[in-house]
Amino acid sequence: MKKVIAIDGPAASGKSTVAKKVAGLLGGTFVSTGSLYRLIAYYLLSNNIDPESPVAVASALSDIKLTYRNGDWEMNGIHYTSELRQSEVGSTASVIAVYPAVRNFLLETQRNEARGEGLLVMEGRDIGSAIFPEAELKIFLTATPEERARRRLNDEKGGVFSKADLEKMAADIAERDWRDSHRETAPLKAADDARTVDNTNLSSDETSALIAEKFKELNLK
Repeated sequence: MKKVIAIDGPAASGKSTVAKKVAGLLGGTFVSTGSLYRLIAYYLLSNNIDPESPVAVASALSDIKLTYRNGDWEMNGIHYTSELRQSEVGSTASVIAVYPAVRNFLLETQRNEARGEGLLVMEGRDIGSAIFPEAELKIFLTATPEERARRRLNDEKGGVFSKADLEKMAADIAERDWRDSHRETAPLKAADDARTVDNTNLSSDETSALIAEKFKELNLK
């Protein structure tokens, strides 16, 4: 089994960017898991399957094959990018993330990436608490809703947005935080032994260097 750095945290906290940079600094393999739920959400929306129906969603899972290839996930042999950034896809992903059938479907998919030797840097919302509870290093990465909203809008609108846009995005993010942290199945929370890193005032490079240093301090052989 690979050594694991689990990076969890709420939406737009910079998990993917930071995890990728940490993997680069330490010579590890980076795996993002957030897109897994978005892929399933996109499949449901594209096939007119009601995401509010746990039974319909569970039935659809048998038609989905997820494969990690060339640094990203593919669904049924197809790589999706811009399609997954649609707001409806993100909202749907949050809805289906509460379903035990979805989380169980993805559990082994994620754990399979730890086979072999080396270091795995995986980010998501329950990596340290549910997927890899024995991870060598667990990080809970967070920032204020306002800062996360600013980052999301910078990505979506290239830095051109109004105060109203920022306020709405911050409210949407805060609502999603509440929903993710209060779901019955694998709620968003810091693992008991996770180290919380607030990167509101840190760049992605500074955050990545901090986490890489924490891992080096463990003196793992």
